[in-house]
Amino acid sequence: MKITKRVFAVLLAVVMFLTAVPFASAKEESSIETYKKQMLEYGFPVISTEEFGAFLRILQTFRYLLTGIEPNTERIEVTYDEIVRNITSQMCTESGLDFNLIAANLPNLNIIPNFFKNKYNIDTTLFREERYAKEAEYAAQGNDLMATICHTIGAFMSIIEKMYVYTVATDEKDVYELVLYLKFEDGTEETHYPGVYINMETGECYGKNGTGVFGIGHNFNFYEMTIYSTVDCWMRNYGFCLFYDVAANLLPTNFKYITRRFKFSYDGLDWMIQMWKGSYFISNGGEVGLYWREKGQLGSFYNCATEEIPMSLQVSIGDKILVNRKLQDHWWICGFNLGEKLYLPTALTLRTTLVMPDKEMLEAFTASIDANVMGDVSYTVDGLSVNVVW
Repeated sequence: MKITKRVFAVLLAVVMFLTAVPFASAKEESSIETYKKQMLEYGFPVISTEEFGAFLRILQTFRYLLTGIEPNTERIEVTYDEIVRNITSQMCTESGLDFNLIAANLPNLNIIPNFFKNKYNIDTTLFREERYAKEAEYAAQGNDLMATICHTIGAFMSIIEKMYVYTVATDEKDVYELVLYLKFEDGTEETHYPGVYINMETGECYGKNGTGVFGIGHNFNFYEMTIYSTVDCWMRNYGFCLFYDVAANLLPTNFKYITRRFKFSYDGLDWMIQMWKGSYFISNGGEVGLYWREKGQLGSFYNCATEEIPMSLQVSIGDKILVNRKLQDHWWICGFNLGEKLYLPTALTLRTTLVMPDKEMLEAFTASIDANVMGDVSYTVDGLSVNVVW
């Protein structure tokens, strides 16, 4: 009986998936060449919020048929102020990401704390207080990322009754600070200031101390629908190696990008300038990074550059510009544009300008481009600036 039930669950999940995600009919199928041309010119649609919701409901149904645990339809009461609603509405219009619909389909956040509370008799209030104590330790060490993680675990391992996301005006014109209000089951109320600021004039949503929104190393411009890295992001401490690219393509995160590495010697060190372009989960974008290591060192690992140079980045599809990061001092300039279409990496054009500190480094870099066996990268030189097109 149990085996029959599981077989039925698998069959039902497959049927639901096939009906939830639209596929082209046989009559609509064209030749392979025409299809490839369409993919290059028009891209393919990102999974819609409705399809994502349908997929989550499939998983819930699948779990119910296997375990007998009915989906929890209760939801935390979540409200937003006008500014936050306007931003989420714009994101929905530009990219199809409907946060209200996503929230409606996500499992109740209280499922996990309720499970541990009932199964293992854990005092969620005490657990929260212990996590907050660890948060204070990390904050004193200047580790904002770990402090944020500890606080988030402590808060969301508690049973939340109400959540209110709103903004308050700052002394700076058109700049607001994001605030999160939580009310827990035990009656405790908390107001959090996660250090996230919103500039309604420029569209920038950024974190304090240059570490990115919530300390993740990236900020977001909701007018341009672009995610981009900060100079002092946490990733700078971990260098770069070939394994990172391999892992990104093996993970089920829909990373489809191509990369070029330009290696050269300069000032007694081995250097690498690496470029990427393609689709990243639900975005299109590109990256340009500057790395170094001791001369003659084996392996693929490089340190992130400790000094910045002026860099710019533009990623486009045909005449349409998807990402446009202006010339700025950086070591890893990148941009990922959220939209309704994903494009093949070869359909994207990446342009970047790098201003070298001297002629020696400029000539070493351009020589490495000349030696590139792929032959798909070109450049022009203007003084100490190298304008690269890929």
